Amino acid sequence: MNPPIVQTISECFVKPQYPVEEVKPPIYLAAWDITMLSLNYIQKGLLFIKPQTTTNDQENPVKSLLDRLKDSLSLTLVHFYSLAGRLVTLKQENPPLYSVYIDCNNSPGAKFIYATADLTIADILSPVDVPVVVQSFFDHDRAINHDGHSMSLLSIQVTELIDGIFIGCSANHAVVDGTAYWQFFNSLSQTFSAQEKNPGISQPPFLERWFPRGHGPMHNLPFSHHDQFLRRFEPPPLKERFFHFSSESIAKLKAKANSETKSTKISSFQSVSALVWRCVIRARRLPRDPETTFRCTVNNRSRINPPLPNEYFGNSVNVLTANATVGELLDHGLGRAAWRLHEAVEAHTDAAVQQWAEKWIEDPVISTRGPALYNPYGVLESSSPRFRMYENEFGMGKAVAIRSGYANKLDGKVMFYPGYEGGGSMDLEVNLPPETMAALESDEEFMDGLNGEKRTFKISKTLLKKLKSWVRSLPPIHPILYPHFSSEQLKENPNSFPDEVGALFLSIVASRHPAACFIACFQLQHPRPPASDEKSIPRPQPSVEAMIRRIILCGSRRDGLVTTLQLRSQRSLYTAANVQISYKDYGLKYEF
Repeated sequence: MNPPIVQTISECFVKPQYPVEEVKPPIYLAAWDITMLSLNYIQKGLLFIKPQTTTNDQENPVKSLLDRLKDSLSLTLVHFYSLAGRLVTLKQENPPLYSVYIDCNNSPGAKFIYATADLTIADILSPVDVPVVVQSFFDHDRAINHDGHSMSLLSIQVTELIDGIFIGCSANHAVVDGTAYWQFFNSLSQTFSAQEKNPGISQPPFLERWFPRGHGPMHNLPFSHHDQFLRRFEPPPLKERFFHFSSESIAKLKAKANSETKSTKISSFQSVSALVWRCVIRARRLPRDPETTFRCTVNNRSRINPPLPNEYFGNSVNVLTANATVGELLDHGLGRAAWRLHEAVEAHTDAAVQQWAEKWIEDPVISTRGPALYNPYGVLESSSPRFRMYENEFGMGKAVAIRSGYANKLDGKVMFYPGYEGGGSMDLEVNLPPETMAALESDEEFMDGLNGEKRTFKISKTLLKKLKSWVRSLPPIHPILYPHFSSEQLKENPNSFPDEVGALFLSIVASRHPAACFIACFQLQHPRPPASDEKSIPRPQPSVEAMIRRIILCGSRRDGLVTTLQLRSQRSLYTAANVQISYKDYGLKYEF
């Protein structure tokens, strides 16, 4: 079955509503910016519940949203005018000169797109893996930052779903890093929400670029043509999946890591990162001797002396690396891995930043997304749970989810986001090949860390009967059901529903996202029939243990009970009493 097509309805360019000054000086890229030229744009977006039309509405709420968003973008670009520009390369032969800057005067502006898709919110959030169609919610697909010479540096795409709105933002990574990206996004939302026609910006951007002592105002690069440093890269097929860590689970990981190292210095982020590092490396089934790495991006603004303002609007990040052999990483506990990460962060001082900059000036390196950036024995982290992502509401209330585009995905790439419920929770977007993802799902340490603690449940025959009855009572086309399996089929063939599957349905009760669990169950129990042009490939029946593990891991969202299910062994007993099934989006509530 072909993925649904996202249809572009309209597109235009948006300029700053008025100029701050008639002619803006060029903004020459700093070393941190230039290193990004061969990577992809930043692509992040928010999924909202679609505003409802009432009988009293005189105006289409989606049209009103588009008009207000374009107007807000025009006002916000007055302050963030570099995003309305284009990249330009200044070249000359004698003396040799090659330098890249942002031209803020000669550009049609930022791009604004309105598109539609015949999809629901459930189509996006319910599948175990992030659907590939999400990549179509972003403009500049597969573009690299150097393409900003001819493409807009910023593109905002509003995709209207059947019951949702997705606002996807693609921003040139040679112009902004993650901190600057979300500063702009937060300012756009603030402008949208303001009642005044011309509101101010609470955090005006600092557009001047940082250069090391004794250097600037531009970098003269040792190139004569961009073909000397640009590389385009297509990764192998990857599974993209979200895993939710509650604040309670994270607190337990942090306490464990500090206890093992007899320290109080290991952070929540370092504890979760150490868990992911260990479990991904174990899932890859690597030999013991090679060195493995965990690479993470770190914000330099506060580490430089004198520090840069938080509003510094450009790239100010370096990539830190923690090292250990595969054997060393897996033989020792969580604390050892977390301490290696802590040491890497502590060593990144002003002196380290200055040393990196001086070395780069002597030998400029431009990062590529291919083998030079990817380490088959490593994990690469980006984004941050500290970014204020869910504060952007655009008149539609709090977003229901965060998603990213195609950009900068690699085997072993992990992106950290704040959890929906806040309070220090995190959502991790993990990218791995199918076989590695399956091994990660079955990793006991990862599952224990994800769920916080082990809980054993027992299903009585009475409860199992009620669970079966509930499933059979669902309408044939109910959105919770897997598209290729309905309650009608269950009624026609009740023997296809063995008692062991009752344990799986307890995960619906215990999960925070019943829809994802339910669908995962039937994707495993009832694989999608091949299309007429597909060759049928025999698929081994997974064990009950594998099914439950998969469902536990995919079921972690905001709806339903906080309790999670942890498998102890395939023969375990599961206990449940006074259970409540609650799925607010579809008005379901059942008590046993």
